[in-house]
Amino acid sequence: MMIEKEETLERALIVTVETELTVMQSFCNQQFPCDVATTVAMRMSRAVVSAICRLGEPAPDSADPVLSEDTKARLLMAQESLADLNRQFELRLSTLPPDALEWKTWTA
Repeated sequence: MMIEKEETLERALIVTVETELTVMQSFCNQQFPCDVATTVAMRMSRAVVSAICRLGEPAPDSADPVLSEDTKARLLMAQESLADLNRQFELRLSTLPPDALEWKTWTA
């Protein structure tokens, strides 16, 4: 019974990460506005994905795996996607003046 609950939780984490990455990808679309609201939403999605991906890192004081190897691999791929989407969004922000509120929001 416990294994089934763990698998359900891992599936929910992966679905959440994939959904947030899709949202972030839309924010990187040139037709989407690059404004403060979008920047805040991008940061929130980034925080969610980053926090979930950290679950795949081994706990320093435990030998017991927290997540399955498949989930860890998927979270590692998600971290790579996250880094790529960060770069894409920063390219969009680079069209704004360095003192723009969007930059201040992004780097806060």
